[in-house]
Amino acid sequence: MKALGLTERESEDAINAILDGICEGLEQDGKVMMSGFGRFIVRAHAARNVQFPGRPRARIPARRTVRFKASTKLFDKYLKK
Repeated sequence: MKALGLTERESEDAINAILDGICEGLEQDGKVMMSGFGRFIVRAHAARNVQFPGRPRARIPARRTVRFKASTKLFDKYLKK
């Protein structure tokens, strides 16, 4: 963040504020869209039974996860191979 003229502490505060905003948006709406960057979405996964070789069946409980999808602009510039 030296390019912006911010101290390390100010940079940390700014990043924490952005992350807090993303978390708050995910809790309220289940999705956050950032133009030119991408979107975050909360997805629900149902409970399921799994069988690993040589082990008894195990149950994986239901849970929620956060998914990120990069915007086309970000994907084309940095992630496309």
